[in-house]
Amino acid sequence: MTNTVIRRVIVMGALACLSLLAIQTYWVLRTWDIQEREFNRKVNQAMLDAANQLASLNLFDLPTNRLVDQVSSNYWVVNVNNVFEATELELCLDRAFETQGLKEDYLYGIFDCSSDQMVQGKFVKYSAGSAGRIPVSEPLPKHYDSDFIYYFGVQFPGKSSNILSNMWIVIAFSVLMLVTLVFFSYSMFVILRQKQLSELQRDFINNMTHEFKTPISTINISTDVFLQNEKVREDPRLNRYAGIIKEQVLRLNTQVEKVLQLAKIERDNIELNMEKLDLAELINRTLK
Repeated sequence: MTNTVIRRVIVMGALACLSLLAIQTYWVLRTWDIQEREFNRKVNQAMLDAANQLASLNLFDLPTNRLVDQVSSNYWVVNVNNVFEATELELCLDRAFETQGLKEDYLYGIFDCSSDQMVQGKFVKYSAGSAGRIPVSEPLPKHYDSDFIYYFGVQFPGKSSNILSNMWIVIAFSVLMLVTLVFFSYSMFVILRQKQLSELQRDFINNMTHEFKTPISTINISTDVFLQNEKVREDPRLNRYAGIIKEQVLRLNTQVEKVLQLAKIERDNIELNMEKLDLAELINRTLK
């Protein structure tokens, strides 16, 4: 495999991996946005339902504007503009969340005008084996808007983990894609490493064969001198040994030429001697 082919494979593979990474990132962010919007929609509707139920129980009217305000990504406050009991709020929240299909652990708190802070907060757990209502050690933060006088706040500490649990298919495909990217990177490393070793091997073979050619040529010339000498020709023993040397030198030279031909094939630099051939005549000679 030539350097040009390897570069093309790396560039095309890198572009493909970057494209997949961009698509996967967009898919993850898009899915997260959809899941978060759906969660916020359910919470907003549940807050409205809980506020309406509180108003029905205590026979008061709700504000006409800015009833529900999302303070942060997981914290909502509801301005009811009237007093109510914590037990009534818990009952209304449970009903509203059940209607919307929300089974999320949440913290709630009620704003106390006299102390100017959130009080009577509890942590409501729906997790399997740990359902219950636990008083919170630290109250929820109060709302910054002075128009909110009588209100309650609800916070969902496990919102992000819940959204991630609903995105398990997307996360699984993301992990598979990352594994694919790692495998591609490792494959490119192995290919480059093998290419480097192949070049070292080829250079060694070329240097070795060229170093062999010089002594082979010298021995061949020296053998010809021996064979042409009259004294050597007259001595059967020396003539036989000189012939053996000549024969083995030619054999060694043939092997070196084969190694050089293999090196040329690996470099895609082999030259073929093209000639016309009468195939019918060749078949007839073979059959005879």
